[in-house]
This record gives sequence, structure tokens and C-alpha cells, in this order.
Amino acid sequence: MIRPHFPVERRPWRRVAFAVFAMCCAFSAAAQVTAEALFLVATPQVRDSLFAESVVLVTRHGRSPPLGVIVNRPLPRDESEDRKSPGLYLGGPVATHRFAYLYRSKRAGLAEQMVLRLGKDMFFGIGAAIPAELQKDSLAVPRKLFRGFSSWAHGQLEQEIARGDWLVLPFDADVALRDDVNTLWQEMLSRASSRSI
Repeated sequence: MIRPHFPVERRPWRRVAFAVFAMCCAFSAAAQVTAEALFLVATPQVRDSLFAESVVLVTRHGRSPPLGVIVNRPLPRDESEDRKSPGLYLGGPVATHRFAYLYRSKRAGLAEQMVLRLGKDMFFGIGAAIPAELQKDSLAVPRKLFRGFSSWAHGQLEQEIARGDWLVLPFDADVALRDDVNTLWQEMLSRASSRSI
């Protein structure tokens, strides 16, 4: 099993909210930075209604706490919603009034938004709104859009992994952008379990 190489730090819980807020502010203050990325696959022992059977893309850059989005929690569509437009996923319980977006593109920036580069042609961002470029139905840019995101205190994620809540897999852009997510958790759990043997 791959172990995350995020450095373990311990800070009081009251600082977590500020760190997440600072991270979100940074997303509008710069053009682009490169970040680590990996997948967390919930093990069967996770009973939380939100994270049970979840696959989470986690990123981190610098000394910021880990941020991520659940890639297999599509939100119900409104009957009046255009089925051709990209649907929303529930990224996590943090800042559900904000949006996260994951996309593949030859160019980095969108509407002057700050983005994290996750790999070749892959980018991740958080903002108060989804960039207009990613809302266009005709846009030939593979993307996934999220409401809210997930975050952990410094050291918390490492403790959860050590406790057996998560298995870790390398980041795969095709998996992250996959639309058919009905069996994604089972597939990723099987893949992660076979690696840990």
C-alpha cells in the first residue's frame, strides 16, 4: 500500500478553519502552483454516511492542510436541468456554498482563477463560482464540478489512514474524471486491497 508522504504536523483544531480559509483565498491570489495528488479509498469500516464507500481525490501544496473532493457522489439533478450540461458532485462537507472544479486542458488558467496543477494537463480549483468556461455545454474540456470540498487537520488524515479508514492509491486523471461512478468504489477498493497484500 502506498503511504502518503504528507508531513505530519499537529495544530489545535481551532486553526483548521483558518488554514482552509487561507487556502481558499490563495486560489484567487495567484495563477498556478503544482500540488501532490492521490486517491483515498474508504474501507468497509467507514460508516459515516458521507464518506462510506467513497473515493476521494486529495491534494496538498506547501504546508497547507490536505484538501480533496469525493469523486463518486453525484448530486441529484433538477428535472428542469439540461441533461447535457455537466452535473454537480458533492465534494465534501466543508464550504458547501463554494465550488470546486477538476478539469483537463492544454492551458492552465481559467478566468484568472487560481488552480493547482495535479499532473500533465490536469488542474483543480476552488472558488465562489464555477468559471464560465467550465459551464459551457459545448466546451470540449473533460471536467467534473463539485459543491463543497473535504479537508483535514494537520496530522488527522495520517491518523485515519493508520487506523485503517482509508487505503491509498496513486492519482489517475481518467479515474478522477470518470462519469460512470456506480461501481467505482468497489473497483478502487479491489485495486487498493490487491496492492496492500
